[in-house]
Amino acid sequence: MRQRTGVLCLWLGLWSGTVCAGEQPPPLLERSPQPTSDPLGLRLVRLCREHVLRPMAEHIRQEMQRHYSPRHLERLLAVGDVETRRAAALGIGLVGDADSQSAVATALHDPDLEVCRRAETASWQVWIRLGTPEQQIRLVRVQDLIRAQELHDAVAQVSLLIQTSPDYAEAWNQRALTYYQMQRYRDAISDCQRTLELNPWHFGAASGLAQCHMRLDELPQALNAFQQTAKLNPNLPGLQEQITFLMGKVKTP
Repeated sequence: MRQRTGVLCLWLGLWSGTVCAGEQPPPLLERSPQPTSDPLGLRLVRLCREHVLRPMAEHIRQEMQRHYSPRHLERLLAVGDVETRRAAALGIGLVGDADSQSAVATALHDPDLEVCRRAETASWQVWIRLGTPEQQIRLVRVQDLIRAQELHDAVAQVSLLIQTSPDYAEAWNQRALTYYQMQRYRDAISDCQRTLELNPWHFGAASGLAQCHMRLDELPQALNAFQQTAKLNPNLPGLQEQITFLMGKVKTP
């Protein structure tokens, strides 16, 4: 089953946590019609606007760590007004840890779509940081190989990383992505499933699983995987349309 190039680019970008060529990321922080009145939330919003206006990510990250713990940001993400929730999602992307995953996963269902987009970006940033500094460096090298389409080298490097770090979910996800591009769909399915076992919030792996089943013309399994993706991250562009399309194709008993 063939898909349009733009749709495929969208899903590969989602799966890998990158933006495809030609797409523009949403603005990092938009003004809400009702500014926050919480002093701590106001400081957070100002800090995040500074991050937008001045490309000093490391400086902003240090300032964020100085004033906010991940737990504090999670509370603001849960109960703040719209502007504060947007800023808190951005902050968690900079300093969040493994325990931030549940709060960010909840924010993917926020009524404000900008909060959802920021939570999606934060998810990828947190997932990469779940590894040690050495693991992160090795994974970046793998991602560079994937972008350069040096896929065999990418598989070799990420497989070594998996051998030494079998609980690093993002390593399994990146190998699944590489297998997919090599048209080794069964291998990719196995690695997507392992990613989800290690990280049940990983909407990228769930969407990748669906794409593999689509390529194998396994429509019921693709539908199930897309529905799983929707439970994790319901506002992904084109997701509901894809589910509706497959529901029309899959025969129900």
